[in-house]
Amino acid sequence: MNCEWLKEILNQITVLSKTDWSTEAYENALRETSLIGIEEDEDFYGDVFLSHFENEIQKFEEDVLVKYFEYLHLSIIAGECFLNDFLDTIKKTIAVCGRLQYVQFKEGIDEKLLLSLEGKIEEIEPLSILKKCLIEYQSNSKFLLRLVENPSLNTLFDLSDQTQDILEELKNSRFINDSDLKKELLLSIKNNLILLRKDFYLKYDIEDLKSLLISKNELESCNKYFKSTPAISNILILLIEKSTFLIRKFIIRKYKEEDVHNENYVFLGKESNFDFVSHKLQFDVFKDWDRYSKNHFLSEDNYEKSITLNRNSQKILKIGKVSALDFHALTKCYKDLNTDLNKLKELLTEIDSIPIDNIVFDSFSLNKIKNYISNNVFSEAIRNISFDLHIDEIEMLINGDIKKIQKIQDESFLNNFFPYYKICDFLNNYIEIKISEFSLNNKDSEDSIKQVNKSLDLLKKYFDFFKRFLKWSKVHLNYSYQLPFRECLKKHVLGDKIINVFSSATFSLPIEFEKYDEFEKYTEASILRVENEIKSLSNLNSIMKHFEKDRDELQEDIKSNSKKNIELLGIFSAIIALLFQGAYTSNSSVPFDDKLYALLIMFVVLISFLLMLRSFVSKKYERNELITVRIISFLVIPILLIVVIIILKIFK
Repeated sequence: MNCEWLKEILNQITVLSKTDWSTEAYENALRETSLIGIEEDEDFYGDVFLSHFENEIQKFEEDVLVKYFEYLHLSIIAGECFLNDFLDTIKKTIAVCGRLQYVQFKEGIDEKLLLSLEGKIEEIEPLSILKKCLIEYQSNSKFLLRLVENPSLNTLFDLSDQTQDILEELKNSRFINDSDLKKELLLSIKNNLILLRKDFYLKYDIEDLKSLLISKNELESCNKYFKSTPAISNILILLIEKSTFLIRKFIIRKYKEEDVHNENYVFLGKESNFDFVSHKLQFDVFKDWDRYSKNHFLSEDNYEKSITLNRNSQKILKIGKVSALDFHALTKCYKDLNTDLNKLKELLTEIDSIPIDNIVFDSFSLNKIKNYISNNVFSEAIRNISFDLHIDEIEMLINGDIKKIQKIQDESFLNNFFPYYKICDFLNNYIEIKISEFSLNNKDSEDSIKQVNKSLDLLKKYFDFFKRFLKWSKVHLNYSYQLPFRECLKKHVLGDKIINVFSSATFSLPIEFEKYDEFEKYTEASILRVENEIKSLSNLNSIMKHFEKDRDELQEDIKSNSKKNIELLGIFSAIIALLFQGAYTSNSSVPFDDKLYALLIMFVVLISFLLMLRSFVSKKYERNELITVRIISFLVIPILLIVVIIILKIFK
């Protein structure tokens, strides 16, 4: 691939620079002056001659400018600024344009007149409008190549886009103001360069939409002037179509939002519906990309579109993956239509099979594709993580996947924010669930608080990455997917020519950064809220622990006092019983031995009663079997003692 159209300008202007065009202009001016009958010795001859000479130079310019600007337009449309030989070719072309301002006139011209002629050429600067447009084209290219070659570079500001400044500067020139052709050519190139930049670097904001609407309006104005010049008019119609194509990306993005009804806008006093019907496309060169874009981005709410994507994916699987576009279609299939994490991982390992050329743009493209597919792999992987897992397990799973992504980012110099967004989103939900499940009555409440606290620390860590990379992405990443250069080209019939039309945007939509800005604000507020909730839960949990401790001690005191009271009551009852029995026995008429035996038996029974009472009230955690054994023992032993006493009495 080479800069076909730019080289055509270089070749033709090189040939022109070698011709004696200045002498021809001089002779034509001489002839025109002589036709009106003014002699060389007359006072105002020089002024009249220089006026004719100026007209001849302007005629010479207008004869070649249309052709050169046609080629310049076609070079911009074909995306030649991304090719390897562009900077060298445009540098040579600018240099040759500069040489046209230094000409040699034939000998024999009066020295005073010669100085006037050279001064007039220096004042007019033949083809200076072409030279300055080439310089601006070069400047735009350097800006775009900087983004492609070194995407990690953080540019504080960029003054390379001076299209509007150059336009104003040239407009102030008398030789531009006196030529409607030059003004319209300049305006058309300015808007072609704007579309080149917007196509590569489109932002989803009102300013960029306004810029596209202004460009479209100015191109339509230019087209009215060039209606009788098909070579330029056909190009302008194509550029108007390109501006509509880019405007439709805003419409597709808007349609993805919820509750979108009857959207419109007012531009130059005219109200227009913000929909596809009011912004129709005519050429297949843009229709194809637009159709793919709508199928991809609007398939979630449209069954017919999802069926189309499914059929396309099956067709690709049948014939095999042959392009980066195929990889994108299959990523959509395995991620959203027929979810298959293993298939997504396979795609990631096969990226290097995508055919690319040895240009910086294609290396940039391949790196973006790797990041895009790795984003989808990670998104699906984190979606499969259960909220029931312990935070330590979750951290291990996340760290394993994020290391792979960081490796891809380090190799591609793309600070991709999306994986960190998914991590933060997951952890936000995880923390909410854990807090909602928290219970002060749970014996694991302290561990639950520790889990939430560690989850918050993990969220803070990855949230810092998210914020930093989001800021970087707003400057460097406006599309999530980038096709290689050849896949960005489509053939288009333009008059009697078949040209290449380049679109770096292709089917991609500008990233909706406003959504992530809102997420950033939400997460910042969430972190503060969770920190306060953790403090509150920790305090409540601590209070509950102290309360439970005090409650247990109180219960133990109550039980201890109850046991003492029961024991005292039992002893007191036994003493009373013993006293009553003693009184009764001493007053009876039975022999003293019988009284002694009766008291002894009563004493044994009461002692057994007290021992049994203690067994019931003093052993809190005694097993039932052991208590039963003790009860039986306390009953059997007294009975045996009584039996022994009775036997002794009988055999006395």
